[in-house]
Amino acid sequence: MVINVHYNVLCGVNLDKEEFAAYVVRGASYLRTLFGDLDDLKPCTVEIFDELNWIHGSGLLGLYLPHKRKMDLLYRNDKNDFLNTLVHEMNHQLLNERINEPPRWLDEGLAQYHSIQQGNIIVGAVKLDKLLVISQAVKSHKIIRLEELLNNEDIFSEDLKSLAYAESWSFVHFLLDKRIFTHCIGKYTLSRTFITKSEIEKIEQLWFSRLNELFKIMYKCLGGLDG
Repeated sequence: MVINVHYNVLCGVNLDKEEFAAYVVRGASYLRTLFGDLDDLKPCTVEIFDELNWIHGSGLLGLYLPHKRKMDLLYRNDKNDFLNTLVHEMNHQLLNERINEPPRWLDEGLAQYHSIQQGNIIVGAVKLDKLLVISQAVKSHKIIRLEELLNNEDIFSEDLKSLAYAESWSFVHFLLDKRIFTHCIGKYTLSRTFITKSEIEKIEQLWFSRLNELFKIMYKCLGGLDG
């Protein structure tokens, strides 16, 4: 796992190796709930940057480069923020070791399946901010349909990126909630296809039905906004 890293803190980051290792142990404990044993994973290089020397642009907090087995992380002295980014990138590391070139929706959706609350990793929490993005797309008839989400990685470009990420999270959340995740991932690993076209419409209906249930929860939590 990422615990056995070639570790390098760059520039003025106030984070020592022991503290970083503690973050990694917590992240690994969470990932075992999704993937089981992690002992066969290969180590990767981790470099941690401060804001002045961050090389990937203001829109990114972290990046995993699977072909280099390298993880770049931005540290801004916000421990919750950093833990969230680290676990997100650890997800990418793990999935890319398990599946060669996983589809983007799966890679990003699974990496968002956790959330951080007061330093604790919460598994499968409902994310209101992402639901709000999806509900606004539904209202404006701009929702990304399931077949496109599964097969068109161009939707992760800048124009649709926020919605693509939100829907990816939502679909993975749905798959795990309905306990069909392992079957689908196993099928993808064997055949390089996720589901057949004949299955897409049925699964999309179930997913949209679950989204409608979550929208009701969201509107209630946000103070009864008009749904």
